[in-house]
Amino acid sequence: MNVQERKAALQHIYTVGGYLGSISGVLGIDQWGGLPDRGVAYRLEVNSFLNEQRRTLYFTPEADELEAYFKENPLGETDIETAQIRGFLKQRSFYRDVPGELLEEFNRKRVESMTAWKQAREEKNFEIFKPHMEAVFELRRKIALALRPDADPFATLVDLTDEGLDIGDISAEFEKLRAGIVEIRKKIEASGLQIENGFLKREQDPEKMMDFAKALAREVGYRDDMGGYNEKVIHAFSSTIGPRDARISTAKHGRPSLIMTILHESGHSMYGYSSSEAVAEAGLFGGISGGFHEGQARFIENFIGRSRGYIRHIYPKLVETFPDYAAVSQEDFYRGLNKVASTYKRTDADEVTYNLHVIIRFELERDYFAGKLTIDQMKDAWNDKYEQYLGIRPGHDTEGILQDMHWTGSWIGYFQSYALGNIYDGMIYNAIRADLPNFADLVEAGDFGPIISWLTEHIWQYGRSVTAMDLLKKFSDKGLDAQPLLDYLDDKFGRIYGWKE
Repeated sequence: MNVQERKAALQHIYTVGGYLGSISGVLGIDQWGGLPDRGVAYRLEVNSFLNEQRRTLYFTPEADELEAYFKENPLGETDIETAQIRGFLKQRSFYRDVPGELLEEFNRKRVESMTAWKQAREEKNFEIFKPHMEAVFELRRKIALALRPDADPFATLVDLTDEGLDIGDISAEFEKLRAGIVEIRKKIEASGLQIENGFLKREQDPEKMMDFAKALAREVGYRDDMGGYNEKVIHAFSSTIGPRDARISTAKHGRPSLIMTILHESGHSMYGYSSSEAVAEAGLFGGISGGFHEGQARFIENFIGRSRGYIRHIYPKLVETFPDYAAVSQEDFYRGLNKVASTYKRTDADEVTYNLHVIIRFELERDYFAGKLTIDQMKDAWNDKYEQYLGIRPGHDTEGILQDMHWTGSWIGYFQSYALGNIYDGMIYNAIRADLPNFADLVEAGDFGPIISWLTEHIWQYGRSVTAMDLLKKFSDKGLDAQPLLDYLDDKFGRIYGWKE
């Protein structure tokens, strides 16, 4: 093949792979929001077929020649071409080194595992899910060892999500983060300030709350012509179906936390559909998996949505839509929304304690793959760490080890991404305020255009055409650093709890 033929062959793999990924994405939404129990068996067959079609792309005579050439010539004429080459070689290695029957077994088991997890949650009984969890964890171990036989399997799994990050570096930054959070919590306790936030649990009309949250997401920048909503799932998520199609799935309810959930998922989706035309055409749309994706979601949710300026902006509309909130002052609503208190549920946690929830899960996964923990011990280890880190012990399994869908299979080795996203956000916050010194004023005025433009220019437009560490260098002169996040938390909550003016 000549140069143009190689480019065309490589592009064909990305184009068809994108089509297959789009089909899988739609089926994934359906699996959580519409698939009946009796439909699971056939869905397993469909998923197996799609995965085999994707795998087949990397085992053709053309793919053989591409691998031989690109191993010797890994750099393309542009950054996008180089990213395509890097991704092709990594995916080719994955499909070559991981036996097809192992992938088929894993994909079949994770669908069964999701069904068992739903039942276990309903009955608040980890024992129902435990054998399925053990099966998918062991299958993930086999996949990791097939890829890198001599490496720590957990390090390999983390690399599949957060490419290029070392688990030693992650552990070190997490320890810095945990220690800093301990100090912030000591200051909060010393302040003696008691914040009331019971009003956040007050149920409003679910339809009105959903419409209100959608309107706020639209105002921040989420576009209806490139998005949509599925309101029938247990656990909120975003799905990038195509380069200009990224949808939000969530449970519908009447509590204000729905606003933050929708803002969070709109961050994922805006990142998903905002790749440049060149990146989209190359099949690299959607954004960097793991930490950067979580960072974009949490930046919209926390650094914008939970800020004092944002609450000042939306409060009049909130009271107009839900009049009984008029009994809660604007300042009390802001403080209530940001109250720091230990909670069982990760997705309900405040900005300060949230990272402790993530660190617990990261440590449990790390210890399991290091042979320090078995699945039989996982529930007690979970409960013990919650007691040690957060001072609370789950009363039942659904508010404990069954609260996340991640351990049904596909997201084992993903949890570190949430805290990494927060760390990235601390660094993004410093960079965006350097370019937009009036950041807080823009938020309070509801003028989100300059902020979304900055995020698009510096992060979103690149899609998957860069690695996380390369993307950091585009707006920061540092590597991974938890200190900016700690500085932000200390300043924000110092002003709420009174040790900062």
